[in-house]
Amino acid sequence: MQFIDLHCDTITTAFDRGVSMEKNDLHIDFKRLTSFNAPVQFFAVWLNDECLKKPFESTIKYIEFFRSELNKTKYPIQFARSYTDIIYNRNRRVSSALLAIEGGEAIEGDLDNIHRLREQGARIFTLTWNRKNTLGAGALSGCEEGLTDLGKAAVKELNKADMFIDVSHLNEVGFYDVCSLTEKPIIASHSNSYEVCPFPRNLKDDQIKEIAKLGGVIGFNLCADFIRADGKPDHEDVIRQIEHILNIGGENVLGLGCDYDGITNTPKDLEDVGCSVFFFNLIEKYLGEDIAQKIFYANLDMFLQDNL
Repeated sequence: MQFIDLHCDTITTAFDRGVSMEKNDLHIDFKRLTSFNAPVQFFAVWLNDECLKKPFESTIKYIEFFRSELNKTKYPIQFARSYTDIIYNRNRRVSSALLAIEGGEAIEGDLDNIHRLREQGARIFTLTWNRKNTLGAGALSGCEEGLTDLGKAAVKELNKADMFIDVSHLNEVGFYDVCSLTEKPIIASHSNSYEVCPFPRNLKDDQIKEIAKLGGVIGFNLCADFIRADGKPDHEDVIRQIEHILNIGGENVLGLGCDYDGITNTPKDLEDVGCSVFFFNLIEKYLGEDIAQKIFYANLDMFLQDNL
C-alpha cells in the first residue's frame, strides 16, 4: 500500500525524548514507515518555547538530527527535495522523507532565512503555530489581526523560494491575507472541518472552498479533538469529517496529514502509522476504493507532481 502524508512531528519529538527515529515507541519510526510500499512522509520541525530563544539555530539542530538519522538507518528511506526524487525513490521501493518547517519563528524575522531553509531541503512552511509571531497570529492565540507586514512579505518570498505556504494553525484573518497575496497553491497540511467539529484549528467551509479554488490540498488530521467536539470520535465520526470536506472542496482536495507525534489522542484503531492499512480499509468500506486511493495517495501525488 502506498500513501503520502503531509505532516508529522516525529523529528522534534524523537530528538527531545532522546530516542531514535529508526525504531521507537512513538507514532512513527522508519521501521514501521518502510513496511509500506515506498510511502512519502513530510516531517516537520516544530519549536517549543525553550527553542524560541535561538529559533533558527534550533531549527538547524533538528534538521541535522533528521539528516543524521536518515543517513545511518538500515531501512530503505531517503531524504527527498523534489518530485523527481520521490519517483527515483519509488522506483527502487525506497520511502521518501521530506522536510517541513512549522512556525515562522524559525526565520527570526529575516526573510533570507527562508532561502537558507530551502537550501536545507524544506518544502513546506507553516506561517504560525498556535501562538502569535512576527508573521501573524495562530488560531489559538486569541488575536484577530491578520498577517503583519513581514508576514505579507514572507508570502511573496515563499512563492519565490518555491515552498508551499501552509495555513494550518493560522487564524482566519491571516488565512485570507495569504489567499489574497499568494501566486501559488496553498496547503493546510493537518486540519479538518470546523462545520463538523467547531475547534478553532479547523477550517470553515469557505476556507475549504478557497483552498480548492487555489488548487491546494488539505491533510486530514487524526487528532481526536479535531474530529468530534468531545474528543471521543468513533469510526463514523472520522468518515463524517472526511465526507464533509470532500462535499465542500471536491474529491481532489483531501489527502493525509495525520499529525502523528504532534497529538496525544487519536481515534480507536488509528493510533500510529502502523494502522494505515486499517485506515485505508475504513475509508474504502464507507466511501469506496476510488475515494480511499485518492485520499491516501492519488490526490497528493498529483499535487506534488504539479507543484513540488
